[in-house]
Amino acid sequence: MKLDLIHQDDRGEIYTFGDGIELCNMLFTNAGKARGGCMHIEDEHLIVLKGEIELFLFDNSRFMGAGDCITIPNTTPHYFVSKTDSIVSESGAKGEILGKWQLHLDKIDDINSAN
Repeated sequence: MKLDLIHQDDRGEIYTFGDGIELCNMLFTNAGKARGGCMHIEDEHLIVLKGEIELFLFDNSRFMGAGDCITIPNTTPHYFVSKTDSIVSESGAKGEILGKWQLHLDKIDDINSAN
């Protein structure tokens, strides 16, 4: 399996791999940083491979650690905050973004600018 770096910033790196039909991303995220704010056309599957995150779905949150997984229903706005350095696998959404939820984007910007 070959991981291709598709994005890098102060939050960490995002790698992708797949067969052209199913896309999978690996999100390497530094402690204290946030990612997301999207709503997808299809369900998205997250698996925490390393570390701990707090996942926000609308205004509800849950803590997840290595080995935890969740399916996020399509059209559900979501983001996560990495509580420790983390690696999260995301798949299923095929990169098709329905839109962004401004409330989450504002929270993400606040979190990332503070850390």
